[in-house]
Amino acid sequence: MEQREDVLVVKSNKENFISSGIAAVLFALMGIIFPDGRMCIFWFTMALVVLRSCVVSNQMLILSKDGMTVKRKKITKYSWDELKLKRVNSYNRYHHFKKAVLLSKYKCIQGQGISPGIYQFINPYLVFAIPIGKEPIKPEIDGSFVGQVDENVLAEKMREWHVELSGDNLGKLPWNE
Repeated sequence: MEQREDVLVVKSNKENFISSGIAAVLFALMGIIFPDGRMCIFWFTMALVVLRSCVVSNQMLILSKDGMTVKRKKITKYSWDELKLKRVNSYNRYHHFKKAVLLSKYKCIQGQGISPGIYQFINPYLVFAIPIGKEPIKPEIDGSFVGQVDENVLAEKMREWHVELSGDNLGKLPWNE
């Protein structure tokens, strides 16, 4: 994939994808090994739940001045105007990150107190979360970020593209300007 200066690419962490896939297979095997009526249903349900998180964790977000492109099985494009929610939220524990940028077509989703993973479990296209790293992060060789984004790089790109993010602390942006 050709990397340009005016885009910011965020790839999902492959370890999350692989570990979720392994867990789904193990839960399905437990259902086969222990075919007791109710427990079998429990193990297969757990396998489906984990498989759903596996599907959500296999995505690539491409942010540009025109909007955001989501690549999963299919490619979905959103303009910045289509995204009603552009917010920085703080979390106690969301994939071991303190902050994440939430993007959604729906204004009613605020993400305060609820992990983005819960929304993504209901529907993978309800909300898109971009975890912000605690420390400075170097991009990959192709210029993309894996699993988390450097706070300063994201803030600079959002200012450059004139995208305003609401946030914690009464609408102030959490990062220092």
